[in-house]
Amino acid sequence: MLPSLQRISALGTHFALRQPPGAPLASRLDRTGQPMGFCHGALHLDLAEGACSRGLRMHRQFFGKTLGSQPMESAPPSSGPVSAPPAALPATSASVAPLVPGTLYLVATPIGNLEDITLRALRVLRDCTVVAAEDTRRTGQLLTHFGLRKPMISYFRFNEARRGAEILDRLRMGEIVALVTDAGAPGISDPGERVVAQVLAAGLRVESIPGACALVVGLTASGLPTESFHFAGFLPHKSGQRARRLSELGAIPGTLVLYESPFRVERLLGELQLILPGRKVVLARELTKKFEEWLRGTPAELAAEWSRRPRKGEFVVMIGPTGHTGSPPAGPVTSDATDDTADETAEETEPGSQESADCTTD
Repeated sequence: MLPSLQRISALGTHFALRQPPGAPLASRLDRTGQPMGFCHGALHLDLAEGACSRGLRMHRQFFGKTLGSQPMESAPPSSGPVSAPPAALPATSASVAPLVPGTLYLVATPIGNLEDITLRALRVLRDCTVVAAEDTRRTGQLLTHFGLRKPMISYFRFNEARRGAEILDRLRMGEIVALVTDAGAPGISDPGERVVAQVLAAGLRVESIPGACALVVGLTASGLPTESFHFAGFLPHKSGQRARRLSELGAIPGTLVLYESPFRVERLLGELQLILPGRKVVLARELTKKFEEWLRGTPAELAAEWSRRPRKGEFVVMIGPTGHTGSPPAGPVTSDATDDTADETAEETEPGSQESADCTTD
């Protein structure tokens, strides 16, 4: 449902956007005469699909004008990122609190569509002292895309102990550390949980900057019950451990949410046929990307469909509770998907994960 024009107007006012006097709010209409977006001066916010580039321009224009930042400078990912001192927020932005020295900020980043970055995330990445990144190359590309340059240190699965101690030292000296993973929220099947526990145990401050998260994106559009759900991350690799884990999860009431590599989805469907054969299952692939795809059905139905589908991109797997019939049709169907077998080769897989290189996450 299109938001009311009154609410859109209030949102525009909040972000200090202005219309020319007498200009209509719904200034762009689609072919059916329905509003597609609204204009406030030189900035345009599109409500229609395909507005990614315009949305990114709006982010950058707003970020520069409203938060009072200095002109952004581009930096190639390979160069040593050095940042000028963070620009102070203008006194007129009373609702925007400055970053707190000695704080670890957990910054969620897009899981595929760069338009999902938040203004708050950009401000934290701009004003922090250093960025702790799961992959400094990938994060460098993200920062460069938004015109930001920051010193970075690596923080990933195999250096958490050593780097966690360094982050604690930096925080004690009053630095502001922004922790990011390759995609999604730090600590959700990604590095972050360990350093958060260390920081809190040391009596220091942690603040989470919300944003995109694959499990939420998948669950809310799955059609399965959402009032009670259990997130289990990735299953173990060994067959016996996987079977035991699935049996344990099957006894938990509510919808189950898993992450899975495209190389193990077929195996998972076979296991579900044996352990949870009557459950409704939803597979979500390439969430927020161009080739986002949904498959819905029973484990047996999805196994039959699997051989005809592209095996690329990380999957969010959702398993309905016992007895849930739901609205999905009898056979597996695709939703908002494209026949991308040929074109998809140029697309990247979902970034970020504690899994090996063949398995990425949220």
